[in-house]
Amino acid sequence: MKAKLSDIAVSAPSGSLAVPVRFSTPEPEVGDMTYPVIVIERGTISPAPDRMHQGWGLVPFVEGKPEPSAGDLWNYYGDWPIPHDVHYQISVLCRTQTHQTELIGILARGDRLPAKYGYLEIPQTQRCLPLNLVSGPESPTPITDTNGKRLFTTHYLVQVQTEFMPWEAQRYELIQHVRGEIVDAQTKKWTLATFDDQT
Repeated sequence: MKAKLSDIAVSAPSGSLAVPVRFSTPEPEVGDMTYPVIVIERGTISPAPDRMHQGWGLVPFVEGKPEPSAGDLWNYYGDWPIPHDVHYQISVLCRTQTHQTELIGILARGDRLPAKYGYLEIPQTQRCLPLNLVSGPESPTPITDTNGKRLFTTHYLVQVQTEFMPWEAQRYELIQHVRGEIVDAQTKKWTLATFDDQT
């Protein structure tokens, strides 16, 4: 999430001003904060019963284990992972209303926090997860910090749909050869036919 909201800049008299992104913990000292800033706070992580299903099949990524190469006749299989929803609260803090308005426009773009079709890329697993904008942008009345200066705030609540694998995936060799025979079901003595995938 931090990478998705990074590399944003707003206009400034000197040209442009980079907008840092940080998590809410550890909490910084007031004197160390620079504005504008984007603050991420992770909320609840809960199972998603509406997306649950049962089954067994291919596991496309297993952390900490070697991946099969092209042409390998094995792969990882296991029970389907359990879907979860991860919520984040994202707060944008600005000294000026001009920067607040500019950042609302930037974050509304398709590769940031759009109203629909949002996504979150996970390069480590080569996956792209759905990202839903639950609420926001909400801009309450400006507040005053401990130094007596005004802060314009904008809040978003987003939901990321992900999956967790509580079971260990197992490595299975793919079937390479099939052969056998068909016998009479009653006598079990007479071979009616034989088969071999290599003949």
